[in-house]
Amino acid sequence: MGDHLKGCVVENGILKACKLLDKVLHPEANARVKGAYLLELRNAKTGEVTRTGAVIRSGEYSKGGMLMNFCPFCAHDISAHFRNEDDA
Repeated sequence: MGDHLKGCVVENGILKACKLLDKVLHPEANARVKGAYLLELRNAKTGEVTRTGAVIRSGEYSKGGMLMNFCPFCAHDISAHFRNEDDA
């Protein structure tokens, strides 16, 4: 992650963060830590990571967190691969 000079990119459901977002993401999702971290969704049978996204924990969302829709640094949409277009 972090090599994208022009901004965040989502390829096959995997978020590749821009350099600035990559710097602020905590390396591990720890339930006690507030801030931003990388969320990984895995296939229960294979253990393979199927989708990733950026989550922020702060204030009333400090326990569960909230998925970021856009990168706060490059403004790219980083959550479209989590949305069900049929619900729109």
